[in-house]
Amino acid sequence: MTTATTQPRPPTPGAQPANDRDDVLPPTLLRLLLAWIARGTVVALLLSLLLHVAGWQIARYILVGGGGGGGAGGADAGMIEMAVLSEGELAAIAGAEIELSTPAVPDAMVSVDTPMVPMPDGGMGEDDGGGSAMGDVGDIGGAGEISSGGAGMGLGGGGGGGASFFGVEAIGNRFAYIVDVSASMDEFRMNALRRELHKSVEGLLETSQFMIVKYSTNSGIIGPVNGWQEASPNVKRQMKTAIDALVPEDNTLPVPGFTIVFAHRPRPDAIYFMTDGDFSDDDAEAIIAMYRTYKSPVHCICLGFQGGEPRMKKIARATKGTYTFVRADR
Repeated sequence: MTTATTQPRPPTPGAQPANDRDDVLPPTLLRLLLAWIARGTVVALLLSLLLHVAGWQIARYILVGGGGGGGAGGADAGMIEMAVLSEGELAAIAGAEIELSTPAVPDAMVSVDTPMVPMPDGGMGEDDGGGSAMGDVGDIGGAGEISSGGAGMGLGGGGGGGASFFGVEAIGNRFAYIVDVSASMDEFRMNALRRELHKSVEGLLETSQFMIVKYSTNSGIIGPVNGWQEASPNVKRQMKTAIDALVPEDNTLPVPGFTIVFAHRPRPDAIYFMTDGDFSDDDAEAIIAMYRTYKSPVHCICLGFQGGEPRMKKIARATKGTYTFVRADR
């Protein structure tokens, strides 16, 4: 019997040759290279992510200060905290002192009340020369008696930017004295007027200016200058002669004296208006009308006669000045 022999099949084109030891052939070099490249890419991406996260944490710690705290994964994880420094810490960082300033406070208006001096009978009523509150004027009080040598110079004799006349104090640097020299001013009252003018002018600062206007039937400025005069030592010496020359004349007509004062510039800071008599309602209204234009307070002084008191108080009230009655007892 004849045995049949099986012939091997020819290899398929492109097929790998048979391995007599393993069913699967080992990977080729190309396959290994591609596998390593894929793995390296994944590792690089992971390393890059880790580096970015670490860098963000470090930057957050440095810029904000203190890291994210315990709530990094909470609702406030995305919020950035602001660092608040005190003024002392800022000064230490900047290396300079911090200057603190307080807001300026505007200068307050100074109101000086004339002291009320009891009369010999102990009274202080209106009939005795005292005063009462007059609306927006404040207290309108009485001054000292002439027989006692006149009231004191409460502002240091006009120093410190002020003046005093018959004990009535005023604040400013420019003062006008409008004084009565009518026929009713007897020698006793004239002496009192001269004495108070001497004291007031002598007490003015050298930087102050003043003007003394006498009035009766006629009015005029006394002294070496026909206008505002500097309170210099030389002018004060010359004013002594002019003041001593004052004598009683005719009627009581005060309005021309105010007209003279307001005709000069600049306006006075305060006016002293003294009379020993009475005048008309029209005169009082004319003086008040001038105040509405020039706004200089008028300090009214009645010397030994209260007949003109109602109109003097009216002027003081309307011009934001003061009223004072001065007794003229011998």
